[in-house]
Amino acid sequence: MIENNIKTYKIQRWMDGGSVSIICKNEIDEKYTIHIQQHNILISGPDGKMPGRIYLNNKLVKERSENEATILSLLEKLKDTQLQEKINYIGSEEYLKNNQKIENQRLDFINSEFDWIAKDIYGNYGLFSSKGSGIIPMNVIEDYKNHQKITQKIDLVNNGFYTYKIHEDFYVKTIPPNTKITKSIINELSKLRSLIKLNLSFEDTQKIIFD
Repeated sequence: MIENNIKTYKIQRWMDGGSVSIICKNEIDEKYTIHIQQHNILISGPDGKMPGRIYLNNKLVKERSENEATILSLLEKLKDTQLQEKINYIGSEEYLKNNQKIENQRLDFINSEFDWIAKDIYGNYGLFSSKGSGIIPMNVIEDYKNHQKITQKIDLVNNGFYTYKIHEDFYVKTIPPNTKITKSIINELSKLRSLIKLNLSFEDTQKIIFD
């Protein structure tokens, strides 16, 4: 929760259709980053950030929350034209309707088995089995056909992937890789637009929680 005004800031504008990051210091010299993802195209970014949404230090800010209102109020004071356009969008009915479209897309995957792929900081691959209840990143859902195309070719026992299965509300590692991934699968993975890149090591991580 941001409770102090922005004292100093730097705006970074991304070449992806309109995303911006505001790197800030507040009145007591705490550093934080406010990121607003582009909304011109309703497709998530490569890092999984949802279109049009606010992220505070890489954590999604809940729509119509007190935290969202506080952030928008602080950004208003910067009097930046591009930021004002985004503030207006987030305050609109269009914002809520687009968020609902995205949520409906996610809900379509509930109660259906779906396996998807991610990559760790060392270039290792993980296979995640949602079992109809696990959280799936939005950019994976948007590109689900290409994930299915690859996972349907994978031997779940002898596959070269770290394998995770959903347990309650988190994924638990069940099978470490015992072979190398085939060159043909590596080639397909290199073309996967929605490949999630996680800031962790599959070797060292037993449990993974997605927001």
